[in-house]
Amino acid sequence: MNKLIIAFALFIALGTSLTAQNNNIPETEDKQQAVKDIAVQWLKLLTTGEDIASLLEISTTPFYINGKSTAESTERLTEFYKYIIADKGKRAIPEISSKIISKEDLPTSKNTPENALITEITISNNEYKSEKIYVFLNALEETYLVVGFLN
Repeated sequence: MNKLIIAFALFIALGTSLTAQNNNIPETEDKQQAVKDIAVQWLKLLTTGEDIASLLEISTTPFYINGKSTAESTERLTEFYKYIIADKGKRAIPEISSKIISKEDLPTSKNTPENALITEITISNNEYKSEKIYVFLNALEETYLVVGFLN
């Protein structure tokens, strides 16, 4: 009987945990807007390529790129940002729209950072021809930090 009760409690706890992870959307509109604002700010900073220090302030490690943990330290994340900026160059800020989505809405089954909030950013102008980027953020006290992206 005790084993049955323990098994049932475990089943309920795991089910609740999985549901929370799968639908990790902030409850209030203010928090949702804060998540979108930071994701868009991160993309704009990366696009303009002028302020790596500000990129690092709103990012944290481990940092995931396309489902793989790529930067385990701030030094590696700095190297990544420098590489992307050197490779892509400084670009004009494109037209951007954003929305928060659940993990189930991702177009791929690649790994995502645990408990990450997901912002889908749509970039549209002549250079990008409407492209979607998924930015992952984790809550840290009263703010959110970028922990990766998928493109």
